[in-house]
Amino acid sequence: LVVSTSAVIPASVVVPLGAAALLVGFSRFLPRWARDLIAIVVALATTTLTLILMAASAGHPMIYWFSGWRPSGGMVIGIDYAVGPLGAGMASLAGVLASAALVYCLRYFDSARGRHHALVLIFLAASVDFCLTGDLFNLFVAFELVAVTAFALTGYNAGHPAPLQGAINFAVTNSLGGMCVLMGVGFLYARTGSLNLAQIGQALTGRHPDGLIVVAFALLTGGFLVKAAVVPFHFWLPDAYGSAPIPVCVLFAGVMSELGLFAVIRVWDTVFSGLAGGSGPRMRAVLLGLGILTAVVGAVMALAQIHLKRMLAFVTMSHMGIYLIGAGLLTPLGLAGASLLVIGDGLAKSALFLGVGVVQHQRASVSEIKLRGRGRGLAVTGVTIMLGALVLADLPPYVSSAGHALLVKAAEQAGLPWLEIVIAVSVSLSSGAVLRAAGRIWLCWGAS
Repeated sequence: LVVSTSAVIPASVVVPLGAAALLVGFSRFLPRWARDLIAIVVALATTTLTLILMAASAGHPMIYWFSGWRPSGGMVIGIDYAVGPLGAGMASLAGVLASAALVYCLRYFDSARGRHHALVLIFLAASVDFCLTGDLFNLFVAFELVAVTAFALTGYNAGHPAPLQGAINFAVTNSLGGMCVLMGVGFLYARTGSLNLAQIGQALTGRHPDGLIVVAFALLTGGFLVKAAVVPFHFWLPDAYGSAPIPVCVLFAGVMSELGLFAVIRVWDTVFSGLAGGSGPRMRAVLLGLGILTAVVGAVMALAQIHLKRMLAFVTMSHMGIYLIGAGLLTPLGLAGASLLVIGDGLAKSALFLGVGVVQHQRASVSEIKLRGRGRGLAVTGVTIMLGALVLADLPPYVSSAGHALLVKAAEQAGLPWLEIVIAVSVSLSSGAVLRAAGRIWLCWGAS
């Protein structure tokens, strides 16, 4: 680890937060085009900063201590950022998708007077904070800030029952998950006297897990899996996706659920992996079981949908299960494969949601049946959705195909070659659902 004093690290969070505050304070004095331009430029600048951090941390993770409060006498006093390529990469993906959402927001939120710009920038700042922090309590706070801004964006059209229902379901379920995480944080603090992830891991290394540690692990993992919408904690997902505005769905599909999975792997690897008693195989069994269940259930449910946004919600859930399978192998190769899939699939799912948004705007419907044959005149949108489905199918030459290959190789090395069948079936069903919808809308396939 390299101790860094680079201003780029805190700036990646301060820049979007400061811009959000300025947009709210001065929104009445700024024309609409100026608010849009400022928000997009800030999101792109934040993405650039996180990309710089990803390149700088490759091979040697960096530690940044706020206000110079470094460890004293073996005790961590202050809050730190532990910047690694995986965390900085996730933050960069959040920046790219937030930028895309803001560009698409040019067609949305006409009456919000810049508040939606601020919410998206706060969402981005909290996501970057979450990916970089080395403090467990700060991890909780950052994810709750992500969730709160997502609640507000989901319920934007609160005058209509569907967005209100989706936002309430989302808020209640994720608040319960957040409460579980907070209790897990408290139990770990009670056992180790620290909130620093690395120091907690050092304190637990070589120890046999007692009841308090086991409960803390279960609460943390369960809470983060709720936010990742992993089966059986996925009940908020279809309502939230089905009722949220399209730009918000982009953030959900490519950022929020992935952050929940990132938290599970980060906490396990840093805090709990050093416990004595052979906890690794049991953790692998739990994660693989949940991943398989999520991948299969999501794919089957996606195939059963005719509501395009709900279909993409279940596609997202299915692919979240595939990521969990890769990460659950607990090997560097499996994690590398899952990371490549997150990048490729995240961009593809976002493009699919944006395409559905165009269809909804032009044809005033998201029902696959009602839209049969009405895709004429939307050729670019049709090509975009077809390409997105092919990327989700993990076909070459897209980056997702490389991630799929690494995932299969990792499963074979772990002595679990049958996982390739699970992944192939899930990918085929979920991408097939998208292709079926595209065929019906643009090529008049199927019954009306």
